[in-house]
Amino acid sequence: MAVDDAANIREISAAADAADVTIDLLVDIDVNLHRCGVTPEEAPALCTLIADLPAVRLRGLMGYEGHVMGLPDDEKELETALSASILARANDLCQADGYEIGVLSGGGSGNYRYVLEQGILNELQAGGAALMDLTYETMGVANHRRALSLVCQVVSAASPDRAAGDAGWKATGRHTGLPSVVNPAGWRCVGLSAEHTHLSRDDGDALRIGDRVEMIPHYSDSTVLLHRTLHAHRAGVAQEAWEISGSGALQ
Repeated sequence: MAVDDAANIREISAAADAADVTIDLLVDIDVNLHRCGVTPEEAPALCTLIADLPAVRLRGLMGYEGHVMGLPDDEKELETALSASILARANDLCQADGYEIGVLSGGGSGNYRYVLEQGILNELQAGGAALMDLTYETMGVANHRRALSLVCQVVSAASPDRAAGDAGWKATGRHTGLPSVVNPAGWRCVGLSAEHTHLSRDDGDALRIGDRVEMIPHYSDSTVLLHRTLHAHRAGVAQEAWEISGSGALQ
């Protein structure tokens, strides 16, 4: 669990102690994302607090550099290095105070190759590129294939040049853009409402009610959590069904 607040650390300690469990903690460092995290100079005090409390254990530091993911490659490399240097300074300060820092965590799908080249972090937080989508392609994430698609069914085909599918933004997620139709050819998604996919024909055959349309989500991070199961297939043949344990877990 990532922490950056003394009061919160005490709350976690009390809850864990009452439940007779031990919670591993990473001190969150602000590496210029300016969302969460403390400065390197503030980190040792939180390490001291964790060491003094029951039922919590210091595992290391984390610093997520989400602000660099969409930058051009040359800027991304420089900003990733700067973020890593901030985390490295926090590590040095904490170790100078006698704390063993086992984990240095950070990096995302958009910049992990630069993180690996720099050799400072020992844990990557990259995950989305394993499924790949249009957003990560725009970020320049290379050497990954699209692995996630969403299938909807046509529920209206009143015109040969347009159709409606049964997967709106409640099924695709609503974040960075529209999904891309990969099958059938000649169709594209031109809009999303809550319950429906708005489809337009450029060429190819007209759709009929009941036809299935396969789409690549624009941002898998905002799609997967909306569903209960991932259906794994190879060469079009279903192999396994994987339960999504975090589905509906946002509270």
